[in-house]
Formats: sequence, C-alpha cells, structure tokens
Amino acid sequence: MLQTGTYFEKIVEMLNAFRTEVHTCSTLGLLNINKHSENFIRTILNLTYGYELENLNKGKSNFPGIDIGDIGEGVAFQITSTKKSEKVDDTLTTCLKYKHYETFKTINIFVLTSKQGSYTLKTSTEPYFTFSPETNILDFSDLLRDIEQIEPRRIKAIYEFVSSELQATIKLINEEVSDKRVLVNIAEGASKSNMPYYYRWQSIVSNKNKNITVPEIHTSLNTFLPSTVLKSQFLPTLNQVFRTISSSKEIFYCNNISGSGISNFFHGEALLIENSSLITERVVYTNDKILINLLPEMLSLITEILFFFKQSKNKFEIDIKISLDSNIDTYFHPNQSLVVNQVLNSYILESPFELHEKLTDIKTPTLRELLQKIIHGFICKQPNFLTNEPFLAIDNEKTETSINGIKNCLNITD
Repeated sequence: MLQTGTYFEKIVEMLNAFRTEVHTCSTLGLLNINKHSENFIRTILNLTYGYELENLNKGKSNFPGIDIGDIGEGVAFQITSTKKSEKVDDTLTTCLKYKHYETFKTINIFVLTSKQGSYTLKTSTEPYFTFSPETNILDFSDLLRDIEQIEPRRIKAIYEFVSSELQATIKLINEEVSDKRVLVNIAEGASKSNMPYYYRWQSIVSNKNKNITVPEIHTSLNTFLPSTVLKSQFLPTLNQVFRTISSSKEIFYCNNISGSGISNFFHGEALLIENSSLITERVVYTNDKILINLLPEMLSLITEILFFFKQSKNKFEIDIKISLDSNIDTYFHPNQSLVVNQVLNSYILESPFELHEKLTDIKTPTLRELLQKIIHGFICKQPNFLTNEPFLAIDNEKTETSINGIKNCLNITD
C-alpha cells in the first residue's frame, strides 16, 4: 500500500504531465481545451478545499466569465490557460458587468499552465468584491502546495481520482489537437505582435464527387483567378510569396502575421491545398475587443465553392466545415459586410462555433442561406428592445446582390 508521501509524489507527477499537455495545446492556440479541463479541475478543487463546485457552463449559463462555482460557499473560479494580465482584467470586467459578486463573494482564476510572477491590473473591483493577484490567481504550484498540507485520507482520494481520470482527460485534449488542424501559428503571431487576443476562422471545402489532385487544383485555381487583382480580391493567400510547401500531396501558403496600418491590429492567413479540398484560415490579433465583418472570410469561402462548381462535370456536391473561435469577446461589425448594412445591438461570437454543411448547387438563395447560418454564430447576449430574436438576421437583398456580384466577377452562371 502506498504511503501518504508516495501518493503526493504521484499526484505531483501526474498533474505536471497534465500541465505540460495543456501548455502544448495553448502554444498551438487550442484554447478550447479549457472546457475539457473544467470538470477535472473542479473535482480536485472540491477534494482539496471541501467545496461543492458545480460546472456553470451546463445548459444556459447565467455566469459569463466564470466556469465553476459553489453558490453555498460563494466561491467561483474561471479555468483558463491564458495567464496574462489582460485576460485577468477582461474576466474582472465581465464579473463586474454581470454582477457576479452578488452570488459569489470570492472570485478566483485558476491558470492551467503557470501564472505570471506578478500582475499589473487596470480593473478595480472595490467596493463590490476584493481581488488580489497574490491570493485569487492560482495555478498547479499553489494547488500542490495546499494538497501537501491536507490530511492523508484526502490526499489518497485525490490520488485515486487523478489516477482514474487523468488519461481520459488528456485523451480529450489530444482529440482536440487532432481534430483542429491549425494552419496559422497563433502562438508565433501573438508573440511577434505582442497582442494577447486572437480570433480565428477556418473553412474546409471538399469536393465529394470527383477526386482532384493537388497539381490539378493548383493549376485550375490559378486559371480560375488569372490576374493578381482577382487573387488579391477573392483569395489573397494564393500568393507565391507565401508558399512554404510544394509537393504532389499538398501545397501550403502561409503568412503568420501582417500589419494592417493600425498599431494594435494584425492578421495572419493560410491556404492549404490537398486532394479535392481547400482549407483556408484567417487569424486576427489585437489587445482589445475584436470587431469583424467577415468580408475576407466570406469572399474566400464563396470563391472556393464556385471554384469547385466550375470543376464539376456532372453532379456537384461539396462538403463545408467552418469553425470560428477566439479568446476574447468578438463582435460582428457591419461596416463593409456582404450581408448586413447595420446592426442595432451587440452580437458576440459564441466561441467555439462550428458549422458543417453539404451543398449540391450554387444557386444564390442556397449560398445566402449558408451565410445566414454562419452569422447565427453571433448572439445578442443582452435584451434587445427592438426584437425578441437573439440571432442576427442578414439582409437578404443585400446578401443576394453581393453573391451575384461575386459570380459576375468570376464568370459563373448557375
């Protein structure tokens, strides 16, 4: 039978392995692994401190910005792999905005990687609740220090739980890595731009009825967009300057970071050509809330759909997978949008958002409906006094005019 000291040593070993897995995912920009970690961390905190923390993200969440909480004790935690001061400020601002302090007198942040040595915060929580970086920001080092001090039977209980659940949790995280093919190196872009927040769009468009080789796609795509002007307008990543890999199995174009002329706004983009498929990714980096109009994303998506239609000889069928995610509130902004002229409320990306569709025609109403489903990823979180609808409806006439304009530019008829 293991002794208490051995139990603790095993806990240290296992939690350090877990922290390493999370750090790897975090550097890849896969911050959705926070969700996979919530229940795992919740149980360890309950066993260590005697809480009865519950997952606040189940069902309809009334507590944006925090993930687990014990209403009886008035204690809540945000679980995050982002350790920077800006992230803490964002969390505290959200807690003040939604008055979480009325339910939870203590609000903590648990960092899944390692917290910073010190924090410089702009947000004052007084007189509503007290928040100290030294006390209320925790990581595994703090947790292990406290575990070491509790009675042996509880240390054993933690050991038994971690032993039984660690591999299943790591498996979920690894599935996140394998399922999410991140093309743009978000960690590198964030580091070079010194911007802590990002938004990412990825679309995968695959031809289902005909096998088209990589060389065939590459040649046909350049014929489909013959001029530099057309490429820069509809698929700007298709630029030989950005080509980093060329083979018969894949051609990869990538630009991890570019400036925009605005000091705190950068973007990265990538295009991967594989057999019968095009994968496009766009990332935005900033140090403030993100406003996006989805113009470049929608232009490239419609272009790729029309391209595969052009390649089809008889029956047309394509598979479309779209994912959007961010690590800060990302708002839809109508300026220069293809689908909306104005919005009367704030619509925030419900991150992560995923959409999987199959298309068998390129009729304008079909493409309009696809764009509407994408816009449904943005939700009105606050009451809208002009409408009871939490989802943003596109302007059908404007959207169809935009789609028809793209078709005309690319010489496509239904």
